[in-house]
Amino acid sequence: MKRSFRMATVFTGAAACAVTLAPVAKAAPAKPDASAGNCPAGIGGQQVHLYYTAAEKHPRPACVSSFGYIYIGAGKKFSYYCGGAWSGWFWMDGNVGHFTDGGVYHHLYGVSVSAISISKFNSRAGACDSKVP
Repeated sequence: MKRSFRMATVFTGAAACAVTLAPVAKAAPAKPDASAGNCPAGIGGQQVHLYYTAAEKHPRPACVSSFGYIYIGAGKKFSYYCGGAWSGWFWMDGNVGHFTDGGVYHHLYGVSVSAISISKFNSRAGACDSKVP
């Protein structure tokens, strides 16, 4: 009887620890590796390219590269993206959607992208073209 009680205490303690730490882990990743910024003018590449809608009046796309989570900000609307060599997830208008690698441009139809999480790199994927589609 003592032994089963001891095992129950260990499992209960482990479960309580997991429940306590889970919300913290989801709230904010510690030191993301991904970086975001304006894409260099006239240069394509393997980064994820997010093209703003015309109403945003932002001439250069946003580029994101490397593994990790990046918060972009609420309300920024994008018309399309190119995954480059990366794939992962976009947080779009309260939903999470998967995006794929490759040099193909995909429509976002003016959706607001607030964050991006990059989880996979494919060195054989096509790079994004330097021309705006």
